[in-house]
Amino acid sequence: MSISSARLAEFVLHVALHCQGVQHNMDLFSFESVEKTANALARWNGPIAREGWRFGYLPILPDKKLCNGRFQVVRKLGWGANSTVWLASATGPPQYVAIKVITAHATALHRSGILAEVSFLKRIESANPNHPGHRHCSRFYEAFFETAAEGQHLGFVMEPLGTDLAVYRELPPGTRLPIPAVKRLTKQTLLALDYLHTECGIIHCDLKPGNVLVSFDDVKGAIIVDLAEEPTALYPPRYDQSISDQAIITVKSQTLRSRDLKDDGSNIVVKLADFGHANWVSSHLTEDILPELLRPPEVIIGSGWDTAADIWPLGCLTFEYRTGVNLFIEEKEPTSLSLIPCWLNFCKSAKTKNTSANDSTSISSKRFISLVAVGRALTAATRY
Repeated sequence: MSISSARLAEFVLHVALHCQGVQHNMDLFSFESVEKTANALARWNGPIAREGWRFGYLPILPDKKLCNGRFQVVRKLGWGANSTVWLASATGPPQYVAIKVITAHATALHRSGILAEVSFLKRIESANPNHPGHRHCSRFYEAFFETAAEGQHLGFVMEPLGTDLAVYRELPPGTRLPIPAVKRLTKQTLLALDYLHTECGIIHCDLKPGNVLVSFDDVKGAIIVDLAEEPTALYPPRYDQSISDQAIITVKSQTLRSRDLKDDGSNIVVKLADFGHANWVSSHLTEDILPELLRPPEVIIGSGWDTAADIWPLGCLTFEYRTGVNLFIEEKEPTSLSLIPCWLNFCKSAKTKNTSANDSTSISSKRFISLVAVGRALTAATRY
């Protein structure tokens, strides 16, 4: 999910609500409040509910059954501007699955061909299972439609995965990922990208820490332990007469934790997920790709782009995994573009070899790490 798309989703829902005379507190206006509001609108039977439904989420609570009763919702794993993701038990193997349910509006975009995530997932699943990068892409099982009062919602049945790599931003300075772990996860991500590019003809176009997830050796065992230690939780009921006369109930997002990882990350296995913003190599569905902080120069200047657009953000992520900070500070494309000469000059004089990645005094200079240095990191990763 790109930053611009997320902001647009917020703006569209905000305008839709206010055009219908709905007032809400702007300091609550965030991704979380958008979801709560959309769910409330979907539950309410008034005219505003029908208007908001076009951009809303399918109302889901624990124990809800999906796909004609084949799946029963267990807990909420997360959500984004266009979807919610749920852990569900299945009537047949595998016992547990992750189900991504997209909004009615996004479902309409899929039907019109503007979005094509189902096509991407099917190609990734079947193109060449023998390629080493296949095992580093999230597994897709099937798709289904869930009919609600005002429309349909497309659902994707996927394998459950654990923590995404964005969690490493929260580690204290002394516990950043060690170099062997960074090499390992970078190599695995490169394998996934090579599979997408060479076997599937797909460009991911949204490579970021939140879309690289840790996989489980024992999925069922990990889920059973996680549910026992952290039961499914709800937020306290919220009441807002401007939205609904009934209580607004929202399920907390609870990711599956990866408990079996070694401290040095030597056994980490990651998978690339979320292909909602992908494009075909042969034809682009959109030219607006990647969060602004991760856009390569060719995308910024509009000179045309190809599979290399996935490699630039991987270089940025490699830096972030090791240091715990973004390579670029501000969400301003001209800023990142103007830093290229700084990177090249810094490469000639900086001696990063003897500098601790956790040394806060060196972080400011490391933000100007050169393209050459990033290239060396990626080359080393492929040999690991």
